[in-house]
Amino acid sequence: MPNLFQRSATWLGDKTKATAGREVTYKRRDTTWTLTAVPTVVAREVIDSDGIKTNVRFVEWSIVAADLAIAPRRGDRLIETLNGELIEWVVGPVDGLAECEWLDSSGLLLCVRTTRSN
Repeated sequence: MPNLFQRSATWLGDKTKATAGREVTYKRRDTTWTLTAVPTVVAREVIDSDGIKTNVRFVEWSIVAADLAIAPRRGDRLIETLNGELIEWVVGPVDGLAECEWLDSSGLLLCVRTTRSN
């Protein structure tokens, strides 16, 4: 039986999908899944080894784990159509952050990091 935090994570995932979600195609090689994911644009300032500041922008996608039959991995793709434009995102680590991590302690919500490929 799920506990209060698990029920809350499920509720939160469903509500954010309904209010801010986008339909995307998740692709690994020749296999695809259609699901609803919630994008968050992240901008970070990074200082490289030469002391030069660079702005890094990427998108973190919140995904209900039950909607995706596989564990995300580097090189997978998220494809969406936004304002008539086909946009492809590549899953991978960004700025020292892992390509995927759990957003909750029960393994119900995923954060998948991507960069734009086109």
